[in-house]
Amino acid sequence: MARPIIKKDIIIRAALEVFTEKGVDGTTIQDIASRANAAGGTLYRYFRSKEELAQNIFFENLDIFVSQLDSILTDEKCIQKRLRIMVDTFYEFFENDQVLFSYLLLSEHNFAKRMKCDQRTPIDVIIKVIDDGKANKEIPEQESSVSAAFIYGAVVRVTFFKIYGRIQNDIRIYKERIVAGCWNFLQMK
Repeated sequence: MARPIIKKDIIIRAALEVFTEKGVDGTTIQDIASRANAAGGTLYRYFRSKEELAQNIFFENLDIFVSQLDSILTDEKCIQKRLRIMVDTFYEFFENDQVLFSYLLLSEHNFAKRMKCDQRTPIDVIIKVIDDGKANKEIPEQESSVSAAFIYGAVVRVTFFKIYGRIQNDIRIYKERIVAGCWNFLQMK
């Protein structure tokens, strides 16, 4: 019984790696099967298509990441500390699984049209933190979506630079500077 679950996990990881390297459109079923050391038809035991597999990987892992962000931010009330925790979480996720992190980032636009109305994203978590900060008077009134875009961009762009080799160091060493820059932006009137 356990063998099919292991095989499914191997297929999912292989697909994730190939999707990240070639993109979903550039990946064939045979690419995934080869990476998983499986027969081409094995994928169809678990998924109806390559697209369903890609979508499943994206939404399942997006939900996990958003839930993780939500759970670690629940107890902290100070907005600046919550911002630091968010940046920590993003960068820990990136350093622990660059392939998965990259796939989620690179696939975000592809799956945006397929998101359900109630699908939460990291941007929604950032907006919630900003709204809480405004309500608590820790930060001035501002357009939460614009501020969230700035924070998300500042945090995520560093990961892209790491992926593309523009940054050689572990990105976590830049955390305090990123947090300070985002905090300064949130303080602007």
